[in-house]
Amino acid sequence: MNCTNMKITIGLIISEGYETYLKKIEKDISKDCNLLFLVVKNNLDIITYFQQNYDKVDAFVFSGIMLYNYIEDKIKECNKPCYTITDDIANIYKEILKIFVLNKNIKPERVYIDIETKNGDLGLESVFPENKRPYMFPWDVGTPEKIISTVFENHKRLWREKKIDLSITKFGMLLSDFKNEQIKYHFIYPSKTYLLDFFKEIIDEIQIKKMINNKIFSAYIYADSISLNKAGCLENDIIQLTLQKNLCLFIKDRNPEIILQKKEKGFYLLTTIEDLPCFIHDRTSCNLQNFLKMENMSITIGYGSGKTISQSKRNSLNSFDLAKKYGGNCSFFISENQCITGPLTGDRRCTVYNANPRIDNLAEKMEIDKIYLYKIISYIKKTGDNVITAKILSQILNVTIRSSNRILNELQDNSYVREFSHKINPNRGRPSKFYKLLCVDSQGNII
Repeated sequence: MNCTNMKITIGLIISEGYETYLKKIEKDISKDCNLLFLVVKNNLDIITYFQQNYDKVDAFVFSGIMLYNYIEDKIKECNKPCYTITDDIANIYKEILKIFVLNKNIKPERVYIDIETKNGDLGLESVFPENKRPYMFPWDVGTPEKIISTVFENHKRLWREKKIDLSITKFGMLLSDFKNEQIKYHFIYPSKTYLLDFFKEIIDEIQIKKMINNKIFSAYIYADSISLNKAGCLENDIIQLTLQKNLCLFIKDRNPEIILQKKEKGFYLLTTIEDLPCFIHDRTSCNLQNFLKMENMSITIGYGSGKTISQSKRNSLNSFDLAKKYGGNCSFFISENQCITGPLTGDRRCTVYNANPRIDNLAEKMEIDKIYLYKIISYIKKTGDNVITAKILSQILNVTIRSSNRILNELQDNSYVREFSHKINPNRGRPSKFYKLLCVDSQGNII
């Protein structure tokens, strides 16, 4: 499914015999899939490889039902998709018959075929006349080591008793033992057509799941000169080209599949929520801003996530506006559930605000920015006091005292705060102006 443009990684927990044949199809699926080869020699390898690579892959493929059953028995909780290469029955019949057709000197009755299970699912016995039937000792389900041991003992015994001239096996884990015992064997492996179809189905399924499960993550980035003189057209062009170049370097360094889009004087970056750690570290600092730092330049970034591209972009633009109102040269993040995080300056004072319709409505009535009201209420909840001064407000909102005085005067004019004077020290200076919020109590609740 090339339209998804989402390459996946599959961990192959396989026996030795499968490695050679799976490598032959690796190139055919390399555009959409990376294969991580994990060749097991014993039971311990199965568990070890599974646990060590769990977070590195999108799915696991096992070269047989025994390997998968062993994991299922030992690992009680697994949220990773797992698939099993099953017997390609048509190919098994074709390979077995081809052996006897091309090798007239090989007599079926002097061959041991270890493919049949106790249930006789493949029905191989019915293919041969009764007096020319190969040795078949149907094996029961059990641990991989138990089955492998039983089957191998059957092979060894028949060879030592000189009852067979060829071993036909489906157990890739036996190949090295066969070589050590100098046993002549033929390994039955799935056909290339079967394997390509098998992996195509897996790739399509996982890519669709990732598209459904992964929320979209976006960033809107804007660069501006911090020079006192307004930048001219040429300087603006240089700023844009420099920003674009550095964004391309960031994408190349972090994830080549991140999409870069020009948006008026800024840029969008689009990817999935999985890439959030590339941009934001520990929900407190902005990796992208640190990467883009340029002399005499202000970099302002808004991050957003959403279930759709449009929702994600809308949230990133809204968080960009918050960053600009905060003074610029910083970044904010708004999630799909309207949780606001910022400013992402790298310290632990970064604040998280959960969207509240009552606060949003009150901010609209008060005619102040929503983020300002969230910050004021957050301060009140921490201190248990709904009385503030212009200096306190300037610290809460990260604005000048002049701006905080203007905000308080406007709120007073609209009857949202009440001013009263209070002399902290009777012997020093004039009384300080204190303002009590009339719309929020001392616990931060809207009245």
